[in-house]
Amino acid sequence: MTPDIVIVGGGPVGLAAAIAARQRGFEVLVADREMPPIDKPCGEGLMPEGVSVLGALGIQPNGHAVPFRGLRFTEAGLSAEAGFGAEHGLGIRRTVLHRLLVDGAAEAGVATRWGEAVTRVSRDGVELGGRKVACRWVVGADGRGSRVRHWAGLEPGSSERRRIGILFQDDLLFPHLSVGENLAFGLRPRVRGRTLRAARVEAALDEAGLAGFAARDPATLSGGQRARVALLRLLLAEPEALLLD
Repeated sequence: MTPDIVIVGGGPVGLAAAIAARQRGFEVLVADREMPPIDKPCGEGLMPEGVSVLGALGIQPNGHAVPFRGLRFTEAGLSAEAGFGAEHGLGIRRTVLHRLLVDGAAEAGVATRWGEAVTRVSRDGVELGGRKVACRWVVGADGRGSRVRHWAGLEPGSSERRRIGILFQDDLLFPHLSVGENLAFGLRPRVRGRTLRAARVEAALDEAGLAGFAARDPATLSGGQRARVALLRLLLAEPEALLLD
């Protein structure tokens, strides 16, 4: 099996992501250097939304957890609390939650490689157990000291060096610029010269089925057309990674 997605890190987050991806028809491989159940020196407090998400993934922790209906913080004689209303959270041991997710991932058809470390990430896959595993996407779920984040060049530092593109649900097109000028705004500085920049914009519009739209006012576009222009502007910046809302 050649996976579509390799998830580095087999903790609760990685396994939940794996099950969700399988529900959408992707072939998934989870790799972790540890053997299950993976523990840490604390329990897990699942908020109501987290309990709902687990249910959607087919994970039912009821009977293995203690419900709670709010939070209270106390310090130096002061306290603040908030209730959850009709919903409830769950307190559960980390090892119990992990075992439930391991079993759920197996039932969903997620492939796992326990006790093996991913040692390298490239554009077309990962190196796992000394061998190359090809994939389309890599998900870093390997915690606070994420090696995937380091390999991807996403360590804290200059946002310009990170080369990350963000696309929100709102298109955020500049209303005072034409469609073509919005796209040209995304071009990298090394694309110089009015002719070359205009050619890049026209080529992008043509690929997106929007040929001849360069002079259009964004206000005259349909919602779908505006979304395509926003995506094109992002891609013309040549990001190394995309964050899609």
